[in-house]
Order: sequence, then C-alpha cells, then structure tokens
Amino acid sequence: MEDFSKILKDIQKRLDEQKNELQNMKNNIIKSVNENVNEKFSALDTKYQQLEKKIIEQQKHLNYQDRFNRRKNIILHGVHEEEANYHDLENLVVETLNTINKFKFETQDLEYVTRIGKKNGNTRPVLVTFITMSKKIHLLKINNNHVT
Repeated sequence: MEDFSKILKDIQKRLDEQKNELQNMKNNIIKSVNENVNEKFSALDTKYQQLEKKIIEQQKHLNYQDRFNRRKNIILHGVHEEEANYHDLENLVVETLNTINKFKFETQDLEYVTRIGKKNGNTRPVLVTFITMSKKIHLLKINNNHVT
C-alpha cells in the first residue's frame, strides 16, 4: 500500500509540475502576444501621428494656395445681368471697367469671370480674376470707391 501511495504522490507531484509548466507557458504566450500587439499598435500610432502632421502641413499649403489664388480677384457689385453666356459676361465686365476707369481693359486682361450666388431676381455680384496682380492694383488705385 505504501508503494501505491508513493506512486500516487509521485503522479500528483508530476501533475502539479506539469500544471505549473502549463501555467508558465500560458503566461509566456500571453506576454508574448501582448508585446507583439503593443509593438504593432505603437507602430500604427507612430504612423498615424506622421499622417496627422502631413495632413496639417497639406492643409496649411492648401490654405496658402487658396489665398494666393484669390489675391488677383475682385468682386463687382451692380453689374446688370444682361449676359447670355460667358463671353457676354466677360465683355460686359470689360465695358463696365472701361466706363468707370481711365485705363482701358481688354478681355485678355481677365483670367476668369463669373456670377456669384443663385439667381433670385436680384443682381448678383461678379467675381473677376485678373491675369496679373498689377492689373488689379492699378484698378484699385484709380477707382477704389467703385470696386470691393
């Protein structure tokens, strides 16, 4: 009976050792997986922060470009809506600028012309983009009370 009891204790001891080994293996696996996940999240977080910085830089660049593009613009108010197409509007703007200005403008001085807003019965303002900044400055110096 003693042998049997000794064998049982030995088996119990081995089972406890295996149980401890399995627990250690489990802990090591969990630790390893957690470390891998943390490394991946850390890498993703770094990449995310780099992308955020890049987005901010690009937004600043877009804002600068937008301001740079708008610097040659003026808005004319009170230009009657008689035009049927783009070329009519362009010619109407040139005529209007020439009537309020001593300097003679031509359609080649304008880069882009369009009405702003929706048609609602009121006269809509006209957005005018000049080819060069000097054309806009010249117009503003001569007639700054007619142009905004």
